[in-house]
Amino acid sequence: MLTVPSRHSSDYEVYNKNTVNFFWSEKCVLVVKYLQVYGVMWNMAQVWKWPYIWIAWTQWTVWFNLDWFSTSSRGALRGKSQTDINKWGELDGYLVIYALPFIIVPVVCILMTVLYQQLLKRRKFQLQGYTAATTALLLQFLQLSYMPVCLAVSRVFYCETNGELSVDPSKRCWTGEHLVVSICCLLLGVPLFIGLPALIYRYIDQTVVYDLESDHERRLQAWELSYIFDLDDVWLRLQLWLTSSFRLQGAYFSFYQLIFQAYCLVLFLCFRFSIAAQSTLFCLGCVLCFLLTLRTQPYRNPSSNVVACVLGALLVVNSAFGMFNAYGVQNSVMVSGTETVCLLGFNSAGAMCLIIVVIWCMCSGGYTWPSHRTLHRIRSSSLWPVVERWVAAVREGYAVDADCYLCSPECVDILGLEERIRALRRAWLDASSVGSVFTVILSDALEQLLRTHAVMAPVALRGKEVWDKAWISGGREAFMKRERTYKLVPPRKRRIITKLLALKAFIGDRSIRRLDDDDPDYDEFGMSMTVRRQLTSMLVGSTDADDMHHRRNSTFAPKSRLAAEEEKKRKEMWSSDDAHEKSALIVRDLTEKTEAFLKTCKKEKEEMDIVVSLLRQWDDIVCQYEKHELEGGAGFSDTNAEEWFTYRHILSNILREMDPLVDAESEGSIYSTMDDQFDQAEDVVEPSLTEEIQQQAQGMLSLSSRDVSDKV
Repeated sequence: MLTVPSRHSSDYEVYNKNTVNFFWSEKCVLVVKYLQVYGVMWNMAQVWKWPYIWIAWTQWTVWFNLDWFSTSSRGALRGKSQTDINKWGELDGYLVIYALPFIIVPVVCILMTVLYQQLLKRRKFQLQGYTAATTALLLQFLQLSYMPVCLAVSRVFYCETNGELSVDPSKRCWTGEHLVVSICCLLLGVPLFIGLPALIYRYIDQTVVYDLESDHERRLQAWELSYIFDLDDVWLRLQLWLTSSFRLQGAYFSFYQLIFQAYCLVLFLCFRFSIAAQSTLFCLGCVLCFLLTLRTQPYRNPSSNVVACVLGALLVVNSAFGMFNAYGVQNSVMVSGTETVCLLGFNSAGAMCLIIVVIWCMCSGGYTWPSHRTLHRIRSSSLWPVVERWVAAVREGYAVDADCYLCSPECVDILGLEERIRALRRAWLDASSVGSVFTVILSDALEQLLRTHAVMAPVALRGKEVWDKAWISGGREAFMKRERTYKLVPPRKRRIITKLLALKAFIGDRSIRRLDDDDPDYDEFGMSMTVRRQLTSMLVGSTDADDMHHRRNSTFAPKSRLAAEEEKKRKEMWSSDDAHEKSALIVRDLTEKTEAFLKTCKKEKEEMDIVVSLLRQWDDIVCQYEKHELEGGAGFSDTNAEEWFTYRHILSNILREMDPLVDAESEGSIYSTMDDQFDQAEDVVEPSLTEEIQQQAQGMLSLSSRDVSDKV
C-alpha cells in the first residue's frame, strides 16, 4: 500500500486508484503468448510426426488460441496415420461458422470503441482519461487476440493442388462463398495483421526519448509517480503501459513479440509444401528470440526476465525435437517413447523453475515495482515532508494553469501565474540539489506554466497590482449583482422556507391539499396564509413579514381569472386573420421605407434619427414576434422573420458605423463598474499609471455588450 495524496484531499492517505504495477500481469501475459505460439507449433507438429502421446498431452495449448477447430473430430490428425482426414484438418462450413466470427469480433470491438469515444466528444464529455482508458483496453484485447484471429483467418487462404479448399474440401477455391469470405478476411484481416504491430511500434517509439539506460529509467519513474499521485494522465494518454515493463534495451519487446507471432503464422500458412523447411525456420526463429531475450534482459523486474528466458528455452527445445522429427532423424533418443520422456522431462523442469520463481516472488514481499521502491525509499527518509510540498506545488501549478485556459485571456490572473512559476522554480532547485526523481516532474510542470505565461502575457490586462485590484473588486461587484438578480432561491429565503416547513410539521398540519389557482387562503404547500404570516412575523418581525408577504403575492401569486382571460385574448390575437392583414400592411409599409432609405443612405450623422426610428420599429416587430405578442403573428413564416432580422442587423451596423460608441454603455456589463473603481483609486494612484489604466479601460468599454458576453 502506498501513501499518496488524493485529488480531493490535501491529506496524505492510502490511495490506490491509479496503479502502475505490472509485476504479476506481465508474467501472465508472457505465459499466455508463449502458449499461443506453442499452440501454433502443435498444429504444425501434426505433420512433423511428434510422438502420439505428447500430442495428446499438449492438445490443451490450442485453447489459448481459442482454436476449438483443432479439438474437433476432424480438425487435426493427433498422431493418426491411416485416416481420410486432411493432414491440416478440415471442417464443413468453416468459412461461415468459424472464420467470419473470428474476424468480425475484433472489428466490432474497434468500431464500438470509436463510437463510444465519439459519443463522449459529442456530449461535451471530452475527458482524455476515458478516451485513453478505452484505447488501452482495446490495444490489450487486440494483442491477446492477434494470434487466435490471424490463425483462424489464415486457413481460409490455403488451397490444395486439385482446387479444393484445404480446410473445407466441399468448397472450390476462389469461387462463390470462398471468394466472398476471402475478400472480407483480406479487407478486415490484413489491417489487423500489419496495422497492429505498426501501431504498437508507434506508441512505444514516442515514449523512448533517451539513449542512456539511467535517463530512460528516471523518465519512466517520473511518469509513473505523476500518475500515482494523480498529477496528470500522461502515463495513460501516451499508453506508457506498453513500455513500463521494459528497460531501454527491451523497450520494443512487445513489438518483437507480435512480429514473432506473425512470423509463426507465415510459416504455418506458406511453408506447408516442405515440412523440413517449415520446422527448420520455426526452430531458427525460436533460437533467435531466445538469444535476444537472453542478451537484452528486456524486463525491469529480474523475475520476469527469468520467466522469459525459461519460456524461450522451452520453446527452443520443443521446436528442436519437432525439427528432428520432420527430418526423420532416427536414433535412441528419437524413439517415440524416449522422445516423449525427454520432452516431458524438459518441460517439467521448466515448469518447476517457473513455480520456484512464483514462490520466491510471493515470499520475498516488499515493493515489487521500481517506482514503488523509489517512493518507499523517499518515505523512509527525512526528505518526505519536502516531497509533500513539491507535490502540492505541482498540483497548485496545474490548477492555476487550468484556470488560465478556462477564462478569457484578458481576465487571466497573470500575477498569480507568475507566483506559481516562482514557487515551482524554488521547488525544482531544491529537488535538483538532492538529485531527486521529482526534478523531472517539477520540470514538466514548470515548462507547462512557462508556455502558458508566454501565450497569456501579451494579452493579459491584469499585469499591474492597482489594475488587478480594480479588476477583482469591479468584477466581484458585477458578478455578485448578477447572482442576486438571477438566483432562484436566495440563502435567506431558503432558510425561512425550511423553518416554515419545520414549524408546519411541529404544528401537526401534515395534510396535503389539492390547491386551486383561485384560492388565495392557502399557499403552495397547503398552509393557511394566516398561519404563514404569523409564523413569518415570529421569525423575522412584523415589518419584514409584511414586506415579504407583498413581494410573494407579486411574484408567486396564482393566476387570476383576469390574467387567464388576457392570456386567452393574446392567443386569439396571435392567430387572428384580420389582425394578420393589419400587421402585414404595417410590415410592408416599413419594408418599403427601409428599402428606400438603404438605397439613398450615405451613412452621415444627419441620417442617424431616421436609422434609429427604423431600427426601433423593426426591433419592436421582432421582439413582439418572438414573444408571440404580434397581432396575427401566426400568419407570418420563418422566412419573413429572417427578413426582419436582416433589416434590423443592417440598420444596427449602419448605426454602429455612424457612432462607434453607441453601445459602449452596456447595462450589466462586467466593465460598467470599473469607472467607479478608478474614480475611487484616482487619488492614490500615480498620474501616469492612472492615465494608462484609464486608456485600457476606455478600450474595453468600446466593446459591445454582446462582445463582452462572448468573451466572458
